[in-house]
Amino acid sequence: MVLSTNASPGQFPYMVSLIRDKRHFCGCSIISANYVVTAAHCLTDSFDGRSYFVDTSPLFIRAGSVHLWGGGIIIAAAEHKIFPHYDGFRNDIAVVRLAQSLNFTDHIRPISLAESFPPHLSNVLVAGWGSLYENGPIPDILQYTSMSSVSHNVCKRVFKYAHKSLLCLLNQKDFPNGGCFGDSGGPAAYNGSLVGVVSLVTCGDLSPDIFVNIVYYAKWIRTNTDLND
Repeated sequence: MVLSTNASPGQFPYMVSLIRDKRHFCGCSIISANYVVTAAHCLTDSFDGRSYFVDTSPLFIRAGSVHLWGGGIIIAAAEHKIFPHYDGFRNDIAVVRLAQSLNFTDHIRPISLAESFPPHLSNVLVAGWGSLYENGPIPDILQYTSMSSVSHNVCKRVFKYAHKSLLCLLNQKDFPNGGCFGDSGGPAAYNGSLVGVVSLVTCGDLSPDIFVNIVYYAKWIRTNTDLND
């Protein structure tokens, strides 16, 4: 996370780290005691120009800690579901079922799915353990920053592949902040609800960061988790 601030313990209780091959790979958000939501590309590997789904067995999450390398609890993933029309960029959304239910505390708590798109030029909080700048170090303490939402019409003007399934967030004026490598899959929150999942980051350049629009995929998320139970 570029030009960001250290998070306080419990400030983002829904934020978890997705661990692949014994290292932090992506962010996730707790949406129930049994499920987290992340980006589909966090659960795929590319080889020879093609994408392949990874096996669930080497996947874990760390929840309940602002520290990347310790604290909280580690739970294995039981299975994951990727949006069926994910093509390597579009529909970059997935849910992961945990092998063990989370016990909610002040440091482990779900975030609700947003029911509406954030208003134009609203402040949206983005959090993650991604690099502090392009090719820079990964922090031990969870980082967060505030970015500006823009309407879909503005998004189309600044990002040629914009679609209503996407959310564009701009860095602050004269303050090139935003997501970087390792922040993928993490949350964008507005008024305490999940509005986006990090999909494409720019490490603080003048291009918008691209997020999956949670409102667009809320029905699929609810159908493929226990949120409808």
